[in-house]
Amino acid sequence: MSLRTALVAGEAPIESCTTAFWWSAGFFAAGALITFLLHRRGVPQQDTSAAPVVRM
Repeated sequence: MSLRTALVAGEAPIESCTTAFWWSAGFFAAGALITFLLHRRGVPQQDTSAAPVVRM
């Protein structure tokens, strides 16, 4: 095995872990952005004429 082949074989696992990290960071950021955009602000308004709700 030549030196160049050995170096490439040694760097391959690092590159794959780095790629996986950045993909997961991107998915996490996209999920955080979607959550931020869909989250409702403020306190929900209570409808006094609605049927009672049981919470467990």
